[in-house]
Amino acid sequence: MAIWQCEFFILPKSDTYDLQYDSQYSDIRLFEDDKYWKKAKIKKEIFSEISHLLKPEKSWSNEIDLYGSENGNRLEVFFDANNIIESVTFRIDFRSEYEAVLRGIISLCEKNGFCIIDGNLNNLKLSFNAIKEAINKSKNKEFFTELVRNSIIGDKKEPPIIEAVDDFKFKDDFK
Repeated sequence: MAIWQCEFFILPKSDTYDLQYDSQYSDIRLFEDDKYWKKAKIKKEIFSEISHLLKPEKSWSNEIDLYGSENGNRLEVFFDANNIIESVTFRIDFRSEYEAVLRGIISLCEKNGFCIIDGNLNNLKLSFNAIKEAINKSKNKEFFTELVRNSIIGDKKEPPIIEAVDDFKFKDDFK
């Protein structure tokens, strides 16, 4: 995952989830969402409508449907040999104009009874503002902002304007 992305899980909705990390290796915590999807037995095609917002891309695996770009906004659906979903994640590129993509994902979740879980395993309210707030408070966003402020622009007083391109540019680059 790129430092300018914030990752989320999508799960079938349930009031009984006691979400916990499944294992930890050093500072890396792992959350295995497949156990929630296996109980639901939902076919992968339910996510195909996202293709009107995120272009389907070729995945490295025949058991992953990938929508969007590796370093941009994207949604991944992992599935088994019977096309039953095992995991769904999405990443938001917070450098981009992501509102339409995020609203589309939220709409898909509302329509199908899914929930959105952040990296801290918080079940987020299905609203653009709630998820935007989670993005803005994420460790990646904080790290990226500090990197831009301290490492790249040094002691300039004005924060940079970041364009939504693969190799982001600062306003000084356009002069």
